[in-house]
Amino acid sequence: MNYDAYEQARSSAGKLKLKARAKLAFGEPDETFEACVLLHEAARIERRAVRLVDATVETKLAALAEACACLLLGLDPPGAIGVWAEIVQLRVAADRAANVLVDLEAIVEKTRREFTRRAPNFEEVRETALFPMSDRDRRRMAADVKAMLSHYPGIASLWWVQSHLLTRRKSTAWGALDRAFRLDPDSPHLEAARVLSAVELLPKEEAAAQIESARTRIGPERPMLCLSVALAELHAASRASKAKRALAHTRALDAVRVGLAGTPPSPWFERLRAAQNVLELLLADQEPTLEVLYASGLTNVALHAKPGEAVVELLTQSVKASAA
Repeated sequence: MNYDAYEQARSSAGKLKLKARAKLAFGEPDETFEACVLLHEAARIERRAVRLVDATVETKLAALAEACACLLLGLDPPGAIGVWAEIVQLRVAADRAANVLVDLEAIVEKTRREFTRRAPNFEEVRETALFPMSDRDRRRMAADVKAMLSHYPGIASLWWVQSHLLTRRKSTAWGALDRAFRLDPDSPHLEAARVLSAVELLPKEEAAAQIESARTRIGPERPMLCLSVALAELHAASRASKAKRALAHTRALDAVRVGLAGTPPSPWFERLRAAQNVLELLLADQEPTLEVLYASGLTNVALHAKPGEAVVELLTQSVKASAA
């Protein structure tokens, strides 16, 4: 039990909340977003702090309640409601703590109703954002997302959707993806999306820096990041000289092998194996075909291949879809 670390963590969260409230007082969109980032970090700290001690049910409930309150103030109703669900499950084991949560329960319910009214198609947007759509539908969805973000800039997944919808406006798309990641830096999905999108959205030098930074964080326990780094290396090197391509392919293969060293099962192993086969073929000056996907068990990816579509592109799009 480490009560000193526990108290330090709680104190750190408290300071973040104070800073966030000060920024919210300005009422400006950028300041409001920065406050949301601080409040999301405070919520993560509250949840981590309670793991440092042999906490009672009441202490755990108090920590979850603080995290829930942070996300409510941080304009992230789905996140807050997710934490509230944990509180409800835990509260069953501590009836005597139920009264403490009455006020928070009322706020959560009020927020839920407001969210349902202001963002009635929230789930539709998240579920269909990656589907092919007409320009008209894309503009309509982008307008819906913009309207929702004006009320709830603390929802990371909405920033991710906005990034996907605005890929033709590279700077805006990257800014939205960066905001999603800042709100939820522990998300392996957003981390992977940043690496894969860097090649498409950033200038060459900045994209290379993003890939290099991500490479320093790969490990067997992070197969999605390993795969994303490898695919980003492939795309970044596609227009380089033969010697530079070979070097990039070697680095990418190293990243894939790190991912494959993890403990199975992993939903990413099939794609890692496919990437390994692709890279080994490329290093042998051979062109990968759909057979790579079939051999790796990715029949569903190969099934939707368009005539002449590159295997690397198919694999990359399947990773983006799975991460989403």
